[in-house]
Parts: sequence; C-alpha cells; structure tokens
Amino acid sequence: MLPKLFGHRGARPEVENTMAAFREARRQGVSAIETDFHETSDQTLVVMHDGKVDRMTDGKGEISHMTAADVARLKIKGDHAVPTADDVLSFAHDNNLFVDCEIKCPDNPGVEKRIAAKIRQHEMGEHVVITADEPGFLQRMKTEMPEAPTGLVMRAKPLYKPTAMLAAGGAVLGGVAAALTGVPLVAGAVVGLVTVGGAAFHFIKRHLQNKGLNQGSDHLMPHWLLVDKHLVQKAAAQGREVVPYGVNGEARGERLQRLGVYGLITDYPERFTTQ
Repeated sequence: MLPKLFGHRGARPEVENTMAAFREARRQGVSAIETDFHETSDQTLVVMHDGKVDRMTDGKGEISHMTAADVARLKIKGDHAVPTADDVLSFAHDNNLFVDCEIKCPDNPGVEKRIAAKIRQHEMGEHVVITADEPGFLQRMKTEMPEAPTGLVMRAKPLYKPTAMLAAGGAVLGGVAAALTGVPLVAGAVVGLVTVGGAAFHFIKRHLQNKGLNQGSDHLMPHWLLVDKHLVQKAAAQGREVVPYGVNGEARGERLQRLGVYGLITDYPERFTTQ
C-alpha cells in the first residue's frame, strides 16, 4: 500500500533532489519522498530532476554523457553534491522512509536489472514504488522485481499547446460567426474561445486519462490537472490508487482529496494533513 503523502523533490524545490532536501522532508514528518533517477555513461544511478545538469548545478551537459566521477564534481546551489541512488536509498532505509523512484532513463538497455539490484542491496524492495511515463519499462520492471509496485506517471503537457491552438481557432470562428449574425465581434470571439478551448481541453484530458487507465501499472501518478471523478472512479474499479503530483496549493489539495485520490505528491508537505 502506498503512503498518503509524498515530499516531492524532498520538500525543498530550491535545492531539489539533494540530501539536504530529503533531510528537511524527514524533519517535516513525511513518511515518503519522491525523487528522480538518471544513469551516467558508466551506469551509475544518480538523483536529479533534469536530464541536463545546467539548471541545477555549476556544470553543463547531459548526465547520460557524464561518468559518475564527472557528476560527483558538480555542485548544486548551496554547495550541495548531487546524490547517488545509494545515498538516497541508504538514507531512506535508515529513516524508515518510503521512496517513489521515478526513472528518467527507462530506455537504457538493462536498466531495470540495475535498479532492482540497487533497491534490493538496500533492502528497500517493499518500501518503494517504481514510477515512469513508459508503460513498457514498467512491465519489464515488474517482471524483474515483482515485489515492488509500479506507478504510471501521467503527464499533462499534451493539454497545453493543442488546447491553446484550438482555443485560438475557436476565437476566430466565433468572431466570424458573430460578424455574420450581428453579435458584437469581441463577445463572439470570447464565446468561441471558451467553447472550443473548453471542449478541446476536455477531449484531450479524457484521452490521456483513458490511455493511462488502459496501461498495466499497479497505480497511477497523474499530474493534478488530469484528475477528476472519472479518473478516480475508473482507477478504483481496477483496484488502483491515484496519487497526483505537483499538488502545492492547499485549496487544490483539498479539492483532490474530496475527489477521492489516495494520496498527494507535494513540494510542501507541511501544508497538508493525512487522515
């Protein structure tokens, strides 16, 4: 069973994915942390949100093109080192923390074997959920490590640009229709924008929801924007827990809890209580 509350990136976005962040999450009382695994060119698992080190460190380049020694020389804001999977799993084991291991390198040949070996080395097989946005990888992971539950990360990014483009098209059509019918042009454009944009948003969201529901992971980890009663009820009927990520606003978290989500993944666990 998954925990109710995950400290996302260790509850310290400004120093995300550092041991200082994870220690702060533990201090705040969370029972679980969420973090991201990448693999170096010499097959060492390291912890960072981005595939590139440019945004978070004093270096530049792709983690996949660096050796473990290259990554070890980098510094994150505040002179923090980039943690390895060993650092995080050892800390979690010693502090009785559950870990959401989001795998950002699912296409690396044989990576599921290395992940399973690392988790078992730290005796964390029953204290992790392995997540990714690649269903094929999750299936391989489940075969390699059946004792660990899997979670499908459901991205909301496909909602943004298509919806905006369709909404713009709706505004144009609405404006044309308004001109032909005598309705004020601006009012017609607004109506077209709202109607077409809203319909496009709903259509794309439902498509992404159903795509996730049709995959074989144990649980669903959607962006909060994808969560509604439809998703929660369908997942429950399949015996799957829904744990949305990116939930930082208190009102948003309360709304999601009312919808019946199992838990939340947040940068600010102190804002939420679990029952």
